[in-house]
Formats: sequence, C-alpha cells, structure tokens
Amino acid sequence: MLVHFIRYLPEVSEAELQAMARKSSAPVTNAIHMEFTAMRRFLVATIAAVMLMAWSPALGAHPGHEQKVLGTVTMVAPDHVMLKTPDGRDATVQINNDTKFVRAKKAVTASDMKVGMRIVITAVTDGDDDKLIAKIVELGQAPATK
Repeated sequence: MLVHFIRYLPEVSEAELQAMARKSSAPVTNAIHMEFTAMRRFLVATIAAVMLMAWSPALGAHPGHEQKVLGTVTMVAPDHVMLKTPDGRDATVQINNDTKFVRAKKAVTASDMKVGMRIVITAVTDGDDDKLIAKIVELGQAPATK
C-alpha cells in the first residue's frame, strides 16, 4: 500500500508547468518543478526513516545472536536458572549440556551456582520459541552466609 502511495505521488511535467503559467499571473519557472521533486524526495526519506525506526528493535533479536544477561540468581534447576536483573526484571535462561560454567577464568560446575550469587550469562535465542539458551555462565563471588 505504501509503495503504491509513493509511486503515484504527483510529478509535474513541463506541459503542466506551462498550463500553470497560463492560468496564473505569477511566472512559473523550473523552480516549481524542482520544489515538487524536493518535496517528494523528502516525503520518501521521511517514510523510510519511520519504517526503519519501527523495525529496528526486531533486527537485533533474531535467533543465534549472542546477548548478555546479568543479575542475581533467584533459583537454580537442572535445566534452567532464574535471575533478577539490575532493572528488577525476572529472567529465565535455559541450561544444556553445552553450557560452560566459569569463575575467575577457571572451569566450575553447575552445582557451584547458588541462590544470591551474581552471574553474567552469554546466551543465544532459540529459533523455535525465543527462549534464551546459555552458552557461558560466569559466576561471581559466592553469596555471604549468615
């Protein structure tokens, strides 16, 4: 629909310019033709910019691209971990056999992850259901015990 709108925007031909000149007492020059062309270009550029801004959030979220999730662990299960992000949102990230766990650049196991621990997860989105799947889980310091 938008393409049809842009395609049929009026273009002023030389014959139409001459007709305008005969009907008007003001002289019509090539400047009017240039003004119509400039207006059309501006309209096309504005529509393209609006469409790009509307689609830009979806561009970074397609499957297979890494993203970082950081926060405090609220629950640990064999197949996923839940955490609270710094902005207060709850996040769930799936864990599988390919997930690597590290602390201070040394390999650790999933059982070393405890509730209250700060972690950074490098994850990718699953193409089927948009779940986050952890590739690397970086563990912070163990939570203080009382």
